[in-house]
Amino acid sequence: MYAFTSGAVGAMTLALMTRASLGHTGRLRHAGTLTVCICMLVNVGAVLRVFGPLTNLPIHFVLGVAAASWSGAYLLFAMVYGSYLLRPSLDE
Repeated sequence: MYAFTSGAVGAMTLALMTRASLGHTGRLRHAGTLTVCICMLVNVGAVLRVFGPLTNLPIHFVLGVAAASWSGAYLLFAMVYGSYLLRPSLDE
C-alpha cells in the first residue's frame, strides 16, 4: 500500500505543480513534450521502486535507477518550470 500511494502522491504532486505553474504564469495549460517526460520519469521511478525487487537485477542497481528517475523528474521540472516562475506572468 505504501509503495503504490507514494508513487501516486509523487505523480499527482508533479501534475498539480505543472498545471498551477502554467496557469499562474498566464501560459496555456497544455502538457508539452517535456511535461510528458517529467510525468513518465516519476511513474517509471515509482514502478521500479515497487516491482524492481522482483527482477533478477541487483537491488542496489534497480533502486538507484528508480531514485535517479524520480530525482530526474523533479530536476527537469525545476529546469523547465523554474524559468516560467522566475519571469513575469504573461498576463501582466
